[in-house]
Amino acid sequence: MFKHLGSLKPYFWRYRWGFVFGGLTLLIQNGVWVFFPQVLRAAVEDLNTGVTRHKLLVYTLLVIAVAAVRSIFLFLTRWKVIGISREIEFDLRNDLFRHLAACDLAIVQGGLTTAMELTANRRPFIYFPLGHHFEQNFHVRHRLERYRAGRCMDLDSSPPAAIAEAVAQEIGNQVDYRQVETDGARRAAERISEML
Repeated sequence: MFKHLGSLKPYFWRYRWGFVFGGLTLLIQNGVWVFFPQVLRAAVEDLNTGVTRHKLLVYTLLVIAVAAVRSIFLFLTRWKVIGISREIEFDLRNDLFRHLAACDLAIVQGGLTTAMELTANRRPFIYFPLGHHFEQNFHVRHRLERYRAGRCMDLDSSPPAAIAEAVAQEIGNQVDYRQVETDGARRAAERISEML
């Protein structure tokens, strides 16, 4: 399994100190949480000998302190590790888009994000929608046809020779896609301001 993660090694290495910090906060969080049952046991044993206001206050504050320290380190662990995963995802996506922007021909699954990125970058591509995937077979296909973008093929009914022929025809072609709109935020703001 780990051999398939080899391509992620540079991304993990880039955020190694964040992982170290996240690992330390995880150890501290779990180490502090070990004291919780011990505090409860000590409280129960001590309160069996006699209940005083001072004892109740001390043990209540101890339980709250352990829970508070654990909560702080739990937050730090999640904040750091989840933040790193988002950074790695962002880096991977940017690297993919840089790769797609420079390719001579892309052969992709029929997902909208990748197909529209190729369309916006005016790169030739062949896409294969998943067999019974409604969105890829209807919505994505219709949208790409509106932009005159990409070449749709069915993987199940396309023998290797047909795919090779399509690659030979498409590679190096100058594309004539419709321009992808880039003013969506402005148009949305105008419509919202009209309603206000």
